[in-house]
Amino acid sequence: MRHSFSAEFLKILPPATNFGEAWELLCLHLLRVDTSDNTFFRLGPPDRGIDILRQSTGAAYQCKSSEQGIMGKIDPQPCIRSLQRAIEAKALLQWKDYSIALNAPLTGDGLAKINDFADKNITLSTHVNILAPEYWDSLCQKYKAIVEHMFDYRVHVSEAEVIEAFRKARYFDRFVDQAVRQIALSPLNVNVSNNRTEILLSIPFSAELTVEQLLDVVKSLLGVSLDRRMFSEFGTSCAPSLSMTVDRVAQPFKKKLSELTPDQLAKLQLFIQLIWREEKDKEDSPDKMYFNLQRQSPNWVPATSRDRGRLTLDRMETTIQAAMWQSITNRGPRQNSS
Repeated sequence: MRHSFSAEFLKILPPATNFGEAWELLCLHLLRVDTSDNTFFRLGPPDRGIDILRQSTGAAYQCKSSEQGIMGKIDPQPCIRSLQRAIEAKALLQWKDYSIALNAPLTGDGLAKINDFADKNITLSTHVNILAPEYWDSLCQKYKAIVEHMFDYRVHVSEAEVIEAFRKARYFDRFVDQAVRQIALSPLNVNVSNNRTEILLSIPFSAELTVEQLLDVVKSLLGVSLDRRMFSEFGTSCAPSLSMTVDRVAQPFKKKLSELTPDQLAKLQLFIQLIWREEKDKEDSPDKMYFNLQRQSPNWVPATSRDRGRLTLDRMETTIQAAMWQSITNRGPRQNSS
């Protein structure tokens, strides 16, 4: 996912007074713009199990959130209690469909528990939908210009983290000591985005260090691995290729940051290209054996190379994005700027 709907990045803007309300407001904005329908409105107290109601269609929405965003989990029991209250208020509010808007995955068998409760307590003509974080992520990408003011994805990196990143990238101690001196003598704060998430790193660096050295630091901070990953169920593998770009143009690794113009420095981006390939059959792993059995099924339609490539790239992108969000989350609370 490109977005993490966590308390670290989603702003609490008026009229919201807490994180839960900030999540409701984001959902409200996205629903209105995606449908071009202004009949969506938030329901105030008392709690009737519904946060947002669409008057024109009777669609009801309950918003549930975790302050950890996609790195968190949501317990199904509060969702079920809200659904119960909504059922009790159904005659009053005249809602027809019910959706639960989540900013994090449900725990374990949470989906099954919600569906089981709905099956036992709601008529067949009423639908209960789970709108997972991926749904809202796609809408945020589609309407970025409209909702980007509701987020702040800047991550302010400390000098100590930069030095540790150099060490993780296996730079010699002599170079690390020299880098410390260069950061002190010719400091340069660099903002680096990436093409896979909305994270924007603000890094204390030096104009005398190179593009390659900046790339190594960013790669380490974001937890991006260059290891090739096998996807035996598809018979493929994939690995990332990294470059530091300006307007999608890769910059020479040996170029010093002092050689870049202010405009170029403002547009630095870690560009992560995913390169996949078909793998020759070597051993029949359990996944590969299952894949082969599926192909032998009478109803199985053999996947084309293009299909396998698309599935591989989608899976690899999800893996890399999760690693990046995990890396940022693991570093602890970010340092907010004034």
